[in-house]
Amino acid sequence: MLKTIVTVVAVSVLSLISACGDGSGTTVTTTTTTPVVQQTAEGIWNGTATPGGAVKMLVQADGKFYKFYGTTAPIGFATGTSLVDANNAFSYVTNDNGENISGKANILLSASASTFVANTTLNYTVSGGMLNTSPRVIALTYDSSYTSPFTLANLVGNYSGATVGQGSTFSIDANGNITGNAARYIEGGYETTGTCPITGTITPNASKRFATVSITGCSTDSVDGVGVALLVGSGVGQQIYIGSTTGKLKTLYGVKQ
Repeated sequence: MLKTIVTVVAVSVLSLISACGDGSGTTVTTTTTTPVVQQTAEGIWNGTATPGGAVKMLVQADGKFYKFYGTTAPIGFATGTSLVDANNAFSYVTNDNGENISGKANILLSASASTFVANTTLNYTVSGGMLNTSPRVIALTYDSSYTSPFTLANLVGNYSGATVGQGSTFSIDANGNITGNAARYIEGGYETTGTCPITGTITPNASKRFATVSITGCSTDSVDGVGVALLVGSGVGQQIYIGSTTGKLKTLYGVKQ
């Protein structure tokens, strides 16, 4: 599946114009431009999509976002670039159709009609692409655990979980190595059922509650490539969400046993 991400950039400047004499009777005009710092909806956000299901989204300081969605376990993953303008309106445009059906390429989606309160709420409407019945309303609240990083020790264990109706089983050791089997995706009628062997590494962020991941698997129908991971809870029952940001944007989900 080909994924194309369109980055949205907005720049605002304040022009300050002043005039003064240079001693010769000539007026000299100078112009100074001051860039306005772009805002982002940085943080981890939890909520729902209507129609749809549960949504868990990471937005980094540069506006890059990673979104897991699905009614129970995450069945899909979307990524792109977002921004918050001077009026606190959140927006993004991406050609990934992860808001609806995984497996289709070049489906334009956009976010609009948004409200954003830093570290509190993020609401917006998704339209376009495969959403040809009605827009999808996303309502999210800020997760204060974002600034509480986890360590490798928090990750160590055996995990099992299901995506698209198929099970994954994998483990993470004390060095951050990932080994196991990831669920293959059933979509479009061309993928194979069952699982695919995976190996990889995971590295927690030093100051925020997410990790970077690199996984080698089956690039056509399971998680494969560079990605991110979110951790929910602790101990037995702890959940890990892994999404690959290259390749076909697949997910790996597991519950610690």
